[in-house]
Amino acid sequence: MAALVTGCGKPSTPPAGEGSTSQGQEKAALFAYVGANLKDPVSELAQAYEQKTGVKVELTFNNSGALLNQLETMKKGDIYMPGGMPFIEAAQKKGYIEEVAGPIAYHTPVIITPKGNPAKISKVQDLARSGLKLVIPDKEATAIGKTVFKTFDKLGITESVEKNAPTYVESPAKVVAAILMGQGDAGIVEYSNTYK
Repeated sequence: MAALVTGCGKPSTPPAGEGSTSQGQEKAALFAYVGANLKDPVSELAQAYEQKTGVKVELTFNNSGALLNQLETMKKGDIYMPGGMPFIEAAQKKGYIEEVAGPIAYHTPVIITPKGNPAKISKVQDLARSGLKLVIPDKEATAIGKTVFKTFDKLGITESVEKNAPTYVESPAKVVAAILMGQGDAGIVEYSNTYK
């Protein structure tokens, strides 16, 4: 699964290197829709960009599906950076994207468990065992959810996994929180969520 950078509509600020403005005129800000799991690195990049160019970067973070909804509602922005290609393709079909550059990051799905792994989960197929309580990102709203359900489909375990995960959460961060609070036997997140 890859995260990509795309350009949305007409830019509201001059490209990098063209930061000069007429006297007394403020530089326009860049507005970016960014996948929740990219918050730390993108915030750092935005800060560096602001320091170098003097152009303010406004960031909004959410799951990929919510970002697409925000883009559709606001119909403006400069950068759209969801967690996966299906969301880029949907935005392209609707005419919101002029250019695609990337990928800029790869998300690797991993299984997380409570400390000690009480359910003894050691492989993806174990998630289909009857009686487990799973916490999984929404398969329609998150890139990681779409990715893991493709894997479940390939392994023929989707129906069993769905029985073990009667509801889905809107972000990998919420999966981590639920597992830390003892609300599940296992969850699936991107590898980057495991070192925090």
